[in-house]
Amino acid sequence: MSAYNADALTEITEMLCDSKRVMIFLMSQDLEDECKKQEHYMMTKYIVKDISGDLLKAMDKPGKVSVDLHIANGLIPKNTSIAELEGNFCVAPQEIERGVYFMQDSKFRQPKGIVQLKMFSADIGYGTDPKALVFAHLWARVLTRFMAEDLYKATKAGYQFYTEFDSDDFSLLWKGYNENLSQYINNVCKNIVKMRKAPHANLQPLFEEARDWLLRDFEGAALAKPYRQALDLLPKMLEENNHGEGVLREILEGYQYENFQEELGNWFLNGHSNWFVHGNFSKDEALALVKGAGSVLALQEAPLDGLA
Repeated sequence: MSAYNADALTEITEMLCDSKRVMIFLMSQDLEDECKKQEHYMMTKYIVKDISGDLLKAMDKPGKVSVDLHIANGLIPKNTSIAELEGNFCVAPQEIERGVYFMQDSKFRQPKGIVQLKMFSADIGYGTDPKALVFAHLWARVLTRFMAEDLYKATKAGYQFYTEFDSDDFSLLWKGYNENLSQYINNVCKNIVKMRKAPHANLQPLFEEARDWLLRDFEGAALAKPYRQALDLLPKMLEENNHGEGVLREILEGYQYENFQEELGNWFLNGHSNWFVHGNFSKDEALALVKGAGSVLALQEAPLDGLA
């Protein structure tokens, strides 16, 4: 509106407060059996119902409501001081302990950090068996849903977490404010360990959801532009054990929850780990961060030449 119009604003306000114009969207796995319709593009099941008269009346004349404050988000940073530069750690990554590489940020000088855990592991045949790669993609999706509440709080506080899977290694990556990044990393690691013993009733629905999503992803890869498919196929042709989506989809179609549960208990236990810590940390803080996460994961370290 180019000019103030009291009548128009009043009319708009009344329209926004009109309960007859309200739409309520509810997402829950508990409603899956009731949802008989299916959305065309993403195949999402849904159902449409009229809002009951009692609820409309309650919305028109709400009673007194007592709302408590949400629990404080402990990941929100309070200390944004910049660490002092130490020696040559701001020039290039340096190995400060076996398998731990550290570099300070001398360019941006922000109170943030990046941490990567790169794992070389032969657990469940990773690096040689394409079935293990299928499991890894499922595991990553199930993990993000399993710790959805923690991820939500972390995202609101400016943190990120994601996974990458290559033909012979996989990585976990964290980004965010350095003050509480160690706490966030430990939370993720605790969820990784906790998920191994999660009840079937909690884990199986997450697996089914992840499997459906992954099937659509693999199916969509075949619909990409030919030049994009060619770019994706190049590393698969040049690298050993780099499997295409067609092979992975064929395995996934016959992959069941029982397979996932069996491999979950033998995954992320052994291997050779490399940690990379970059950002607003001191050397001692970087070492403490890695040792804290390592104690939670309790990985059995193995030499690279012993993983073949």
